[in-house]
Amino acid sequence: MAGKVGRFVAEENGQLLGSIFFSRLFFDDNVVAFLLAPVAVHSDHQGKGIGQALINYGLRELREAGVDIVLTYGDPQFYGKVGFRQISPEAVVAPFVLSYPEGWLGQSLLDEPTEMPSGRCTCVEAFNNSAYW
Repeated sequence: MAGKVGRFVAEENGQLLGSIFFSRLFFDDNVVAFLLAPVAVHSDHQGKGIGQALINYGLRELREAGVDIVLTYGDPQFYGKVGFRQISPEAVVAPFVLSYPEGWLGQSLLDEPTEMPSGRCTCVEAFNNSAYW
């Protein structure tokens, strides 16, 4: 994925059903990492698998683009359905203090097992606000 931000959408007959965004996270080492946020599905179409399908599609695209890991911040039960697992906020330090540390989740996109990067990450300017964390 070129650039710092990517978006994927689901549409039907010209109607937007859902949208997801990925934005770059930066670590001190050379890991290529992105943040998945936000994920939104129109309320009339929730519970139909649209969000999961969008996320799975986006993760495949990121993998093909050479991204190492993806992190997100949200409901572990929902994101666990698409391969995310809880990560330690002490080991992988978010850009700001997390109000819901249980929701700090990550997933490797590499074929071989890998550790999550350690240390503090920084985010794109749009998320550089403690209110979002």
